[in-house]
Amino acid sequence: MLTYMRHTILLLSLAALGFSCSNKPKVSEENVDEYIDSELAIDSTLVKKGVQKNLDYIIENMYSSDDLVKVLSTQPTLYSDLLLIDVKKITEFETSKIKAVNMGIIGADLNYILHFGQTQSSFKYLIGAKQLATQIGVALAFDQKMLDKYQSNFNQKDSLINIVYSAYDNVRKYLRNGEQFQVTTLVIAGSWVENMYLTTEQLPAFQDTEKKAKMYTMILNQQEYLNKIIELQTSLNDENDAFVTNVVAKLQEISNLFTTFKGQKNLSAADVVLLNEKLKNIRTEFVSGK
Repeated sequence: MLTYMRHTILLLSLAALGFSCSNKPKVSEENVDEYIDSELAIDSTLVKKGVQKNLDYIIENMYSSDDLVKVLSTQPTLYSDLLLIDVKKITEFETSKIKAVNMGIIGADLNYILHFGQTQSSFKYLIGAKQLATQIGVALAFDQKMLDKYQSNFNQKDSLINIVYSAYDNVRKYLRNGEQFQVTTLVIAGSWVENMYLTTEQLPAFQDTEKKAKMYTMILNQQEYLNKIIELQTSLNDENDAFVTNVVAKLQEISNLFTTFKGQKNLSAADVVLLNEKLKNIRTEFVSGK
């Protein structure tokens, strides 16, 4: 079974953003299959750039940062809602791109909440995601039936995973143009930054020394995944959008820091602190809504 994180990010991004272009026909639960079948092929320019292939790689390997949070959750006392985004802040986000990044952050926070078994707190994050999706222009996958089912399975983590999976099994079929792929990649960038921020923020207090050593290695292996996000976002930024350019630059700073660790078999506690500082800076900028 695919990990919760992978499907949560699909839940919070791909499907919603796939419906967002104003020139698309309206999609309802009744005509979803018809809509998929009638859609045009993906832009040939994107195929030549390898955009879909790269996005598939990013989605398929999303579990790598999710696993870090899963390991953290084996020490339940680490849980802190003070580290999470304030859901009320979503009213401050103005552009689709900043909303996309913060949908990713909310998805990562929801992932963190569920791994730590704080299901009572999870629903408000799901609702926050629904509001962002609505503001972008779509909320199809957040229908009342789905929300009711989520509520009725509050204490069953595996059931929540299956609910998310079922709702978004066909999500990537809606991605057809550069704008949709770009906004989706921003969501994934936001989720990766948040996952890594939460991990490096709490890792110093993690007490299992054997697991901590493995997590250092897992973190070190994140550079390749990060570089794929940077590569995809860069290839989609044909119009040199200032916001996207800034996101890429910030992510590149993190990648450059990883490069300074090159040749190390493992990270040190000091390396984790340096990485956390970089992640915290970009994360703070994201949630500020600027």
